[in-house]
Amino acid sequence: TTLFRSETFKMLIEKNQHSNTDYFEDAAEYYLAMSYLDNLEPQKAMPLLEKIKSDPENRYYSDVDELLLLKVRTSIAKK
Repeated sequence: TTLFRSETFKMLIEKNQHSNTDYFEDAAEYYLAMSYLDNLEPQKAMPLLEKIKSDPENRYYSDVDELLLLKVRTSIAKK
């Protein structure tokens, strides 16, 4: 089911890109990153998490703290 969720969030992001909208963009990117982490794909999650952390206006900015980023980086390094 996690794989299904990641596909759903990717589709929403792609639809937004094609229609030049940002409908639930912050949520879709955050939950796609979380889905990648659930799927043990930290290398896919990291760019999304870094994007979120680089934008203080992002709704999920405070959810992506330095500890989470460190854990993801460590997970990537172990692979």
